[in-house]
Amino acid sequence: LPAGITTNTFKEVTIAQGSGLDGFDSIRVFSSGEAYMVFPEQGDTNQKATFTLMEDDLAGLIGALNADRIDQIKGSYSTKFWDGVQGFIEIKTSEGRRYCRLSNHFAPLTNTFHFCNSVILPKIARAHISENGINRFTEYDRVFSSKNPQ
Repeated sequence: LPAGITTNTFKEVTIAQGSGLDGFDSIRVFSSGEAYMVFPEQGDTNQKATFTLMEDDLAGLIGALNADRIDQIKGSYSTKFWDGVQGFIEIKTSEGRRYCRLSNHFAPLTNTFHFCNSVILPKIARAHISENGINRFTEYDRVFSSKNPQ
């Protein structure tokens, strides 16, 4: 990816955190501002909330990605401890696609995760829950297992 993602080059991003055993809470945001999050509900039920980011929020997300230098992110970061939280990110722009696994090491995405926690998650809390029975591995499988990523 070239340095500096813009609203003109941005296509979508998927940001996730969770567990390789239990699944991931994942947020997927498209260039239109349309977005969704998959997360656990009570018991074994998982939910999908859809929402829309306004232009200034989308610009804030792109700013956080640029502050984290997403164009230079490596394919994997790990503390070499295998009993903690994992995550991943996938970014697609008009110039290409990049993705990264994170294992107990989220420092490369400090700004992005802060933006998600302070801006996106409050919007999700107000969003309508639209689906039941969501597989929390769906986004991970889409990013890392698909031969033709969508």
